[in-house]
Amino acid sequence: IEAWSRAGRELATVAQTTPAEAARMLARGEATVLDVRGRSEWQESHIPGVANIPVGHLAGRIAELPTEQPLVLQCRTGARSAIAASVLMARGMTNVVNLVGGLVAWRQAGLPVEPPGFGIGGAQSVAAAA
Repeated sequence: IEAWSRAGRELATVAQTTPAEAARMLARGEATVLDVRGRSEWQESHIPGVANIPVGHLAGRIAELPTEQPLVLQCRTGARSAIAASVLMARGMTNVVNLVGGLVAWRQAGLPVEPPGFGIGGAQSVAAAA
């Protein structure tokens, strides 16, 4: 990175957001959230109302993505969504944001998922099973 910077090349950063802030933005209609996990992961548990385009398909479906407001990218823990953000930024999208901690952090913050009562990986949560 230092050599890149010394050569006068530009470094890009990906904006980050917390689950609480992403939930507020989503509720106010100020952002679109996109789940970039695999389809089977999305079917097991996802943020209500959030569409799914797996990270490997993003480049081919970029024309479908909204550009008028921030696009918050979400995966299980935040790693794949950070990669997805870099893929989109390399193709000219600048208003992308990574959800720190992904769906794991979203659930830990007590925010809703569909289907209700299911945790990461499809296992029923202890609270829902009780």
